[in-house]
Amino acid sequence: MSMHTFVRLSGSSPPRLCELARGVDERPVEVHREPQSIGVERTFDHDLSTREAVLAELPSLTAEVEARWSKRGYVGRTAVLKLSFEDGTTVTRHRTREQPFQGADELAQTVTEVLTPELLPGTGSGCWG
Repeated sequence: MSMHTFVRLSGSSPPRLCELARGVDERPVEVHREPQSIGVERTFDHDLSTREAVLAELPSLTAEVEARWSKRGYVGRTAVLKLSFEDGTTVTRHRTREQPFQGADELAQTVTEVLTPELLPGTGSGCWG
């Protein structure tokens, strides 16, 4: 559609809309935005086939999440557990709290609550807060 036709059909709409519709936009691209989540993900050399094996890894994962929160001055209210299986499937579970986590221990406790036996065995795990 020509600029003339667009302006005629759109009434008082400025020609700028036509440029945007054609993908013409000279504004600078801003690449920084605040993250929507902060997490860590780790793939293990061996299967974590028991709940105890996954739980043994939680302290280091949740401590890393807490360190990332602290560095940026953020807090989190939702814990996400992600388990990847040998066949390529992935299962996630999450729980959101009313109040932010007060540290890695509270985050680990919440992840522990969503780690139910039917989720295992898995080959990798991740943790977000």
